Formats: sequence, C-alpha cells, structure tokens
Amino acid sequence: MPIEGSYAIWNNRGGSGKTNLTYHLAIKYAYRHPDKTVLVIDMCPQADLSHAFLGDDEDGRDYVSQIGSLKKDPMILDGQQRIPRTVSGYLDLFTSVGLPTTVDPRTFLFNVSKFNPQLPRNVYLLCGDTSLELLGKAMDIKRSSNTISPYSNPWRTITQSLRAFVHKIGERRGIKLMTFIDTNSSFSISTEIALTAADRIILPV
Repeated sequence: MPIEGSYAIWNNRGGSGKTNLTYHLAIKYAYRHPDKTVLVIDMCPQADLSHAFLGDDEDGRDYVSQIGSLKKDPMILDGQQRIPRTVSGYLDLFTSVGLPTTVDPRTFLFNVSKFNPQLPRNVYLLCGDTSLELLGKAMDIKRSSNTISPYSNPWRTITQSLRAFVHKIGERRGIKLMTFIDTNSSFSISTEIALTAADRIILPV
C-alpha cells in the first residue's frame, strides 16, 4: 500500500498541545511534500482541529457545527439515510452495517484549501464533531456484543475501524498517503481507535 506513515498525537491530559502540534505537523509536512496526500483525522470530541481548518462559513457561522444539515450538503446513503461527513458519521456507519460498497470513503473528506486558500492543496480532513463522545458509548456496547454487531469479531473490527479507513484511502492509485491523528485527552474508546490506526505515537510533553 502507498502509505508513507501514520502518526497519532496523544497525551493523557488536556493542554499539552496535541491539537496545535497536529495542525502544524500536517501543514508543514504538506508544504515540504507537495507530491504526497496528507490525511488529517480529528478524533477529539471538542473538534478544535476541525474548527482551525474549516473556520466559519460565508455568513460568519462556525462551519463544523453545521455539517450534516441540509445547507452543508450531507452525504446521502440510499436516498434516505443522511450520514454527516464527519468522523462520527463514518464510525457510526461502519460499526452498524460496515462500509457499503456504494460509499466511497473519500466522500467523508474535506479539502481544507477550499475553506482557506492559504493552506496547501494536498491536505484532507476527516472532520471531528461533538457526537464522538456519545457515540463512543454505543460503540463500546457494540464491540462487546456478538448480537448487535454484524462482525464475527466485533472487538477487533470496531477497534480497527479507523485503521480500515486510512488503508482504504491509501489504496487509491497514484497517491502516497501520510496521516496525522489528533486524539482525545482521556483514554476512551475513541482514543483506542485512534491509536490503533497509527503506526507511531507522538507524545507532546
């Protein structure tokens, strides 16, 4: 697979600079390697990294909090179910029914340069949202039960759900993928999923 590497930035406390470091690592790496695709994943329920990348809309309102509304063009599945283009939308879909063949994972990504032209064009964001913490409780139940999840080994599959996303993006022909993942301060299921998706961990001290 054309995956150059994947880094999770984590520390089990708030205020250590995880989000700030993730933002600058991704931007600096993208400028230095314009031939590579940089994937940034916001796995923190506060979604501060997503706010930094996407900013406000044309009316001066926070963009991230509006994703999933009709105005912000949610992804449509089977013409009926609306799946917000956020990390919670992906995880909820994946842990409930798996990723349908009709759904391209790239649909969930935002090219950040379209929101801020000063940012490099090769940076793509899997946006965070505040539903992640609430979804975590549901995912914990799903991966502990063989009756709710459609998987034969729900614990392993759900814990590796984000890793599956990264590898699916990396399968695209002609790209070299580098991934940076911002994480939650507490060691929750979303933190486990984030760390499992990374090959290396950066601990800001």
